[in-house]
Amino acid sequence: MAEVDHDAIKEAMVTILEADATLYDATGALDKVRQINAGHPHHTNGLEDLYPSIYITNSNPLDRIRVKGTTVSSAAPCLEHTFRYKIVVLEQTKNSRDTEKSLDDRQKLVLEALEGDITLGGSVDFSRPELVETFSVTLNGKTVQGRTITYLLRKLT
Repeated sequence: MAEVDHDAIKEAMVTILEADATLYDATGALDKVRQINAGHPHHTNGLEDLYPSIYITNSNPLDRIRVKGTTVSSAAPCLEHTFRYKIVVLEQTKNSRDTEKSLDDRQKLVLEALEGDITLGGSVDFSRPELVETFSVTLNGKTVQGRTITYLLRKLT
């Protein structure tokens, strides 16, 4: 029985977001996301100096597992995994109002891209956004701000 490959699922999300030309450009074109990574941002303050950027990382609890019956081919239990990831969107502009507006626009693009493929390329059985929050209230009103999108996912193994 195969277990959930969290890294592969996060990489599938990266692939979907990078494929959206309205959101991402690998050359760093103006007004496009410059990097999308699986994993937390690096830096002593939790931020990197490359903006705008997106990070897909684990959330707690990482995985809730429950028995959902048995598989057809054997008496092995079928397990339902319910887990969440955090999608962190970081932005920096010349003033805080522009940063907030840019984050509103990017959040919309991220959600539209991921909601367009609820199985994330077949890596999960179901996914949907669950919650959107500010990355850190200490950044509110500053030129660097962020959003955290909590994404709910389910997979049967």
